[in-house]
Amino acid sequence: MSLRFFKNHTWKIDRVSAGCETLFGYTCEELLANQNLWMQDIEPEDLQNIQDQIIEDIFHERTGTYEYQIHDHQRRIRWISQTNNAVWDLLGDCWHVTITAIDVTDRKLTEVALKQSESKFLDISDSSPANIYILVRRLDGSFYFEHSYRDWE
Repeated sequence: MSLRFFKNHTWKIDRVSAGCETLFGYTCEELLANQNLWMQDIEPEDLQNIQDQIIEDIFHERTGTYEYQIHDHQRRIRWISQTNNAVWDLLGDCWHVTITAIDVTDRKLTEVALKQSESKFLDISDSSPANIYILVRRLDGSFYFEHSYRDWE
């Protein structure tokens, strides 16, 4: 997606790729007709958390990456990673912003599962009277202990 972002914090979408339909569930025509359509599905708390940073990054022509949740047309939660690149256009009196967005839902679900697994392991190891540890092999062939229940020499 590419858009023009103005000093008064409004924007005008100029181009939308066909991939937006897969990602957000709206056709190019729908997104061009309703400039706010894609934002209405962003989780409100996530939008609030990233909105000021996005504007600041655009105003300073900084590339920024933001992650947020959306509700797709089936009302499932999906995670999006969005990278913006902004360039000031003196003649147009606006910033030209190129937005690249990808679905990172699988990665986020994996992160959640990993955190749950780590938490379960720590609960078990913290309540065990035995020494529980993970022996990890480094790329150079040496080993180290990732976690141990008790401090030992």
